[in-house]
Amino acid sequence: MFGVLAVRQLMSWYEPIADTPPIYTDAEAMRALDQVPAGLVILDGDMIVQYLNVQSERYLGIRRNQILGRSIHAAVPEVGLSYINELHSHVLQSRRHASLKCRSLWLEDRFMEVTASYTDGDVAIMLRDTAARENQYHNLARAYGVLLDRSRRDGLTGILNRSALYDQISVFSRDSGSPTSLLFIDIDDFKKINDEHGHVCGDLVLRTIARRLAAECDESVVVGRVGGDEFVAAVFHTERPTSTAHVNVLVERMRTSARRPIQFGDTHVSVDLSVGIAHNERDGTSLNDLLSQADLSLYRDKATRRRRP
Repeated sequence: MFGVLAVRQLMSWYEPIADTPPIYTDAEAMRALDQVPAGLVILDGDMIVQYLNVQSERYLGIRRNQILGRSIHAAVPEVGLSYINELHSHVLQSRRHASLKCRSLWLEDRFMEVTASYTDGDVAIMLRDTAARENQYHNLARAYGVLLDRSRRDGLTGILNRSALYDQISVFSRDSGSPTSLLFIDIDDFKKINDEHGHVCGDLVLRTIARRLAAECDESVVVGRVGGDEFVAAVFHTERPTSTAHVNVLVERMRTSARRPIQFGDTHVSVDLSVGIAHNERDGTSLNDLLSQADLSLYRDKATRRRRP
């Protein structure tokens, strides 16, 4: 059976060796090494195969019961003039770690990363399919991107959450200056909707209104949910003389879209919006100041609308 140092070398490629390393029995070591996503082979000084894991069968094109205890030259003739032979010879002589990237001998149109290390008279070799590794990195990056995007999205409505909204506004502000206007939006009598139709209906209303608000916003507007039935939209517009008219048109479009009945079971729910508007009279006004101004404007808008017959 292969030496303890060879086992530790292979395991260290996947588990950091602590001050007091774990003790593996032969059976435990083989089970652990069969789980790693790379080919792992141990050759003695005469290139007799002492061990190989399940993945190595794919990389070498031979079952391990056909190669264990045999010369790798006899079992896999292609090795004789290959990088494995050269690496084995180099590592035995130098007793130092060596690695290279090259075309696979057995996997068509694939490239391999091959690493070899001297371990107590044996040579431990690791074979990696670089395409598989790149795919793994790509999949991990994509999964991380999905998780990152989810962390930035409001769980109920799918639009930006409060933190991501303010971050996005900051990014836009650095790139193109402060928002020309800020809208503070909430749904009129939303509590009444929950009381009369239940929270399931309330959630449907929030999702629908969020989707409708986002649909009215082009690339110059950043919109998100800041909590409850409250939304904020930051308007970035390069033509400051026309920004007020542009915002007023946007607000009317939002209100018109929100008023469309929302079907919930056998009933239809109609809502309206109150909107507070803060215009940035001078570039450089802080986001907090704009939010405070828009919040005050929202309450004035609510009071005005309540006085209407």
